[in-house]
Amino acid sequence: MTPIIETHSITKIYHKIKVIDDVSIEILPGQVVGLVGSNGAGKTTLFRILSGLIIPNSGEVAYFGEKKGKAFDLAKTKIGVTIDAPSLYPRLSARDNIKAYALGRNLKINDSAISEALHTVGLEDNQKVVRNFSMGMKQRLSIAMALFGGCEIIMLDEPFNGLDPIGLKQISDQIRAINREKNITFVIASHNLAELEELCDRFVFLENGKIIKRLSKSELEKKEQRIISFLSSEENRVVDFFKQNSISYRKEGGRFFVFYDDDPLNLIDSMKQNSLSMHDLSISKENLMDIYSKGRVYDE
Repeated sequence: MTPIIETHSITKIYHKIKVIDDVSIEILPGQVVGLVGSNGAGKTTLFRILSGLIIPNSGEVAYFGEKKGKAFDLAKTKIGVTIDAPSLYPRLSARDNIKAYALGRNLKINDSAISEALHTVGLEDNQKVVRNFSMGMKQRLSIAMALFGGCEIIMLDEPFNGLDPIGLKQISDQIRAINREKNITFVIASHNLAELEELCDRFVFLENGKIIKRLSKSELEKKEQRIISFLSSEENRVVDFFKQNSISYRKEGGRFFVFYDDDPLNLIDSMKQNSLSMHDLSISKENLMDIYSKGRVYDE
């Protein structure tokens, strides 16, 4: 299967700093890929390179297997990207915004195709001008534009920012439906790791301009450990016990978090046998946020 986008050892330097450092990545058709990283990790710069808005200082980018020439330029037109807030005309309706988008990209204005794109994102009957849209409606309109333009991959940078719970559910449902029904590929960068975990097939962890981990949804589910969380009045003794038994833990605000592969009751029983106090105890499953925050998993 030919990747929609593939990079080989790309590097981008700003003011003598490597913002993107030797990154190789491939995006396969039909996937929803989550890009995970802290502020300043290089996510937006990588987005700009992948979408063709900027070029790397070194390395190679291929779109649909094309690396240069007219075929390369044509392949780039199949990529839709929204970086930061969607760029829309606030005094125009959703339909007229798509017409303006079409004119700007020399696309044929087709009313039925516009209606189909708006129907896909649930905006076909909306007559408001865009300045009266909620943030979620604006995000959905930006996706409709990409669909109208015939894009086969849509890249969204922080699409959940500023959304209320209803707007968050609507945009997530739209992305999921478009991916499944139209086989449109998505790349999504977001700090909302809970939403990424629900939506994505693959996760790419970026830190200091480098890819530090790749993880599929199935691998994530296999990696899910039990998290035992508790407070203790004998913190020093608990720490000594964990060190002696090589038990991995994290401590935040006086609370212990233990990532445990085995039956959590075994650990609890062992601590009781050693007369170690535990209170306000809870047991949960590890999620994407836990994996990301647990030592930042520098294992590539």
